Amino acid sequence: MTNFGYARVSTEKQDMGINSGLNNQSDVILDFVEKHNLNLSDIITEIASSYYNEQKNINQLLQYNNITIIVTDISRLSRNVIQFKEYAKIMVKNNIALISIQENINGYLNNIELYHKVLQRVIHFQNQISDTINNIQHKVDNNWDFRQNKFGRDIIYENNVRKVVDNIHETNIINLIKALKYETKTRIINSYL
Repeated sequence: MTNFGYARVSTEKQDMGINSGLNNQSDVILDFVEKHNLNLSDIITEIASSYYNEQKNINQLLQYNNITIIVTDISRLSRNVIQFKEYAKIMVKNNIALISIQENINGYLNNIELYHKVLQRVIHFQNQISDTINNIQHKVDNNWDFRQNKFGRDIIYENNVRKVVDNIHETNIINLIKALKYETKTRIINSYL
């Protein structure tokens, strides 16, 4: 059986730095195959959302027959129930085994017990994303201001709604600095003093 690792992050920002998501996942997969004395053909990496079904590399990998796909955890494979069910059909048809290191899953998805175990994890991850989206939508609906507090602005709460408002004293100082830099008329500069 040919083994492929699969590592995924949703955005390039998640893959920045020395301890990047893809590097960490690849290291975990390499440690796993070494510990279990498995051969590894390749580690396929991808920067794509698994919630919005944007994974081109995994779709190509699923076209192989008689392979094993090794992931660090199920969320790397899918966070979308409908997508996962499609993947599962293809994996059963093409005799593809799945190893998920974190969840201690190793086998074929035609095993109904294993299939339900993986499906429950995918449901969990999809619910996490839905909760986050709903939380953000609630904040947007309630005029939540996502900007950071900057000089000349204050964050206040009105009826449990976070707002960014001008701080009059700091705004005057900012205007004075701008006037000193750009204005030549003393009358305008004096208006800020």
